[in-house]
Amino acid sequence: MFGRWKYRHVAVSLAWMRPYVSRIRHLSLQGSLCELPVGVFDALETLEFTDVDLKETDFPDNGFGATPLLRRLVFTQAFVQLPFLSLFKLTDLRLNTGEEDPISESVLLRFLSRCNALVTLYVSCIIKDDIDAYGEGEDAIPFDRWEDGKISMLHLTSLTVGLFDQTFWLLSYLVLPVLSCLTIDSATGWSQAIYRSFLYQSSPPLRTLVLQGSLMREDAFLDLLRHTPSLVHVTVTNSIHITSTLIEGMAWGADDATLGIGPCLETMHIEDSHWCTAADTEWLCNGAITEMISSRDSSGNPAVLVENSQTESTEGSWCAYFLLIGAPSSTGLFNIV
Repeated sequence: MFGRWKYRHVAVSLAWMRPYVSRIRHLSLQGSLCELPVGVFDALETLEFTDVDLKETDFPDNGFGATPLLRRLVFTQAFVQLPFLSLFKLTDLRLNTGEEDPISESVLLRFLSRCNALVTLYVSCIIKDDIDAYGEGEDAIPFDRWEDGKISMLHLTSLTVGLFDQTFWLLSYLVLPVLSCLTIDSATGWSQAIYRSFLYQSSPPLRTLVLQGSLMREDAFLDLLRHTPSLVHVTVTNSIHITSTLIEGMAWGADDATLGIGPCLETMHIEDSHWCTAADTEWLCNGAITEMISSRDSSGNPAVLVENSQTESTEGSWCAYFLLIGAPSSTGLFNIV
């Protein structure tokens, strides 16, 4: 059974839902509510809150807290603190509040520390300092004064973080030993020190990395690849400028005793909308990319330029696919946009 209720402007009561709560598997709430539905949600698996206003709500002691099967929890536009929710079996959490509803540091960390079974986590919001937050009780005390300062998520395989200047602040608290896919969206700056510390604490088997809008220098990107040799797929959008220094840094030297940067790399997609002139791309047309790829193939086979049929060319852009020979799976793709 699917329960859904939307209402704007006027706070509404959900008392009518009480006879059905034990049968609802998916529940989506939106708008101003004067109360939460009361009852034991024995079958509830998915709970979604979209721009929900519960500021005047008195939470029942024996009401909404019984959600033993809850697996997926979504907050959109507004975060609602529901301390009585059963989170110990939660596997999928999506927190996307944007800029309208900032969350204090300790509130977010304490909430995440209750989600020990997470497999997928998406966090995109504005974080405010605890000193700027107001309130009483444990929410007024910084997280690391209560806990050991770390949050271990032993089952998390996919993490997406979009916290702007607080992205690396969150990473500094997380220990994710099985993380295989990491997406960093709209981070302000890049902290090599925190990223290295995160890798040291977690030793994650990262296979997929997606960077979007996190501007970094070429040496920082090369350092990232050097310290994450398990990477298989890398996608970078407007995070680094494509330069000859970057491409040369990815080449393997003929005298190297061991494999160079990215020994497991199979596919790489780099998009840089800031360069599009003929001068910018001249060195590419002279074979810099193919030379780099050829250097990564122990057989000595030359890289081959392949027509890019998957990406539409637009005025002022330069796109090409190259066979990435030398990857463990025989061939891969190197895409520049």
